[in-house]
Amino acid sequence: MSASSKRLILAITCLVFFALGVMTAALGPNLPGLADNAASTLEAVGSVYTGMFLGALVAQLAAGQVTGRLGQRRVLLWGCLLLAAGTLLLTLGRSLGLLFVFAVLAGLGHGAVDLAGNVWIAQLFQARGVSALNLLNFFFGLGGFAGPAAAGLALGWWGTALPALWLSVALVLLAAPALVLARGRADPAAPAVHPGQRPAAGAGLYASLGLWAMSFLILVYVGTENGMGGWTTTFMQRSAQLSPERAALATSVFWLALTAGRMTSTALGLRVSSHKLLVGHLLGALAGAAVLWLSVGNTLLSILAVGIIGFCFGPTYPTMMAIITRAFPAEAGKAAGLAAAMGSVGGMLLPWLQGVILERLGTAPSALFTCCMTVIMAGIALALFGRLGPRRVTAVRLEES
Repeated sequence: MSASSKRLILAITCLVFFALGVMTAALGPNLPGLADNAASTLEAVGSVYTGMFLGALVAQLAAGQVTGRLGQRRVLLWGCLLLAAGTLLLTLGRSLGLLFVFAVLAGLGHGAVDLAGNVWIAQLFQARGVSALNLLNFFFGLGGFAGPAAAGLALGWWGTALPALWLSVALVLLAAPALVLARGRADPAAPAVHPGQRPAAGAGLYASLGLWAMSFLILVYVGTENGMGGWTTTFMQRSAQLSPERAALATSVFWLALTAGRMTSTALGLRVSSHKLLVGHLLGALAGAAVLWLSVGNTLLSILAVGIIGFCFGPTYPTMMAIITRAFPAEAGKAAGLAAAMGSVGGMLLPWLQGVILERLGTAPSALFTCCMTVIMAGIALALFGRLGPRRVTAVRLEES
């Protein structure tokens, strides 16, 4: 495939991920409107997040099995259509049950887009996979900023935040025809297997201790990232007695820093090996989490810690996806599907657990929970990559049983 074709596909996929970020971030400001539409409570309508993560989990497990047959482009295209349909129907739902069903539908699209987009770009840009994936997920972060901004403008102009979700649907549908036209550009072939590396196929793939360890790291990461994004505002209100408006700025710092971390890693990925980039950032996140725990009640130090954690978290997910797709080239879709599905499990469980800790035990235990999660991630990364050279890591048998 020519370099211009690869750049075109990267541009299309970045547009899709920008739209995905808009939809994901705009959903929160729309919860009160969705609750009004369904004549339900805000607490009950929060179940749309459960529905979305459930749909994403199913899609990621299924997509990992079918991408080898259909190709990443088709899975990405169908994911876009499901995401657009589910999101649009969410804005029209008039009962809590329908909202949940539509959230599952949107989640199916979300999961398929996330998996197929990451795997496709990783396969297209094998030598520069870390940089390309960080750039792709940087656009997701940009969408994450644009979503709440669009929701705020829509509320000011029309009294409803729903147009922000309609914007995400329009952006996804704008990318869909380009994916259809890319039909003549075949999906990239699987990377050649490194000499001495046994291809992991079938049941043997799921017997890999290395794959399960990396997938568990992603489970902890996704859950911790969503916990930070979801609970930082409440944490700052209770620990530093900030107003809701000022506390929300701390959450903005987290997402801004996370996006900046991905942008920086786009350049670093060309100069630093993926395993060193991952280990270095996770150790930085651990330092930030320690500061957060030790500075509970101190506004400036807490905000600084939130920024450090966000910046160091930024490249974790895309870098791990690049490592996994290179480690299991013969079964990249299945391996990435397992890892992404584990991430969805983390997204369902850990933010809920952190909320319980914050509500029942207080802010210091909540910060300690974040610190413990980063200890786990840094520990796994050091165990997997700390003593292994880049060639050994990307060939990854990772001492399979």
